[in-house]
Amino acid sequence: MAAPISDGVGAYRTGQIQLDSGRGLPLICRHSAHTAALTYLHPLEINTDWRRLVGLPPNQATRTIDAPGSLQMGVDRARLLGRGVLDALNTPDLRAALKNVLEEKIVLLPVLREGKQFSLAIHAKKACRYTCSELPIERNTDGTDKSFQLAENVLTVAQRERIELAVIGTGLTRGPDLLSLVNYAQTLFGNLSQIELIIPHATLLGLTSMLTYACPGLSLRAHIFETPLDARGDRGTFFPHPEFHIRPALSQRYRAWWGRDKQGQWIANIPHLGGDSSDALFDPLRQIRTLNAHLQTGHETSLGSVISRHLV
Repeated sequence: MAAPISDGVGAYRTGQIQLDSGRGLPLICRHSAHTAALTYLHPLEINTDWRRLVGLPPNQATRTIDAPGSLQMGVDRARLLGRGVLDALNTPDLRAALKNVLEEKIVLLPVLREGKQFSLAIHAKKACRYTCSELPIERNTDGTDKSFQLAENVLTVAQRERIELAVIGTGLTRGPDLLSLVNYAQTLFGNLSQIELIIPHATLLGLTSMLTYACPGLSLRAHIFETPLDARGDRGTFFPHPEFHIRPALSQRYRAWWGRDKQGQWIANIPHLGGDSSDALFDPLRQIRTLNAHLQTGHETSLGSVISRHLV
């Protein structure tokens, strides 16, 4: 990873995953107020609803505390995601890549469910003044079939043949899922040569797995909020090393917020995403159940217990 470069949005840094085969995947990590809010700590209002969700006494006053970005859900999360994607699109390298291609040769591919919150078309217009075709992609999760399909196809065959660059926005992080997604995009557009992947909380393992098996003739680059993550199962967790973070102090505050369990282990090492497709982050009950399962299994505590320490 290169040193961070400050700009009007915040800061960004470039890097690369390099395989033994010689193939590389360029990375661009973006830091801004919005990406940091989803990744590290952000003010969260603990009201009656939140107390009920996490099992705290309901008869206490509403308080606003700093809390991990994984507890930003619903409308608040969607707003931060959209603004974070706009910040990523305003990174010079990505903006230049888009401006170097005619807009009729660019397609925007948001992958449901989290990808639809990215507002790719709106933010590409703001960043580049381009009006690009946007084709939402759905994931078939019935049974064992994990294939993809277009939610709707508004392009003619001739228009699809003109596409050279695709911008994919997704919350998926597992390598096999990303590989299937990239391969599906290639089947849609016969002359596709470049894919810019916006994956807010990508893991190094997932990206490396995708790169290993992706078509060698395809140019790929990944855009990440703040930092690549380590992987635990199909979820991401922070690397504790300061050099993995554009703003190491934000990571240190995040770890301090979670604190240590009774055995002295850092609780912050739990996965901070609700699931590989991040669906749980739009379902508060499911997200809290997921977090509590990790906290109970790994640290014999609960989200309510951790939050209560910050309400004293």
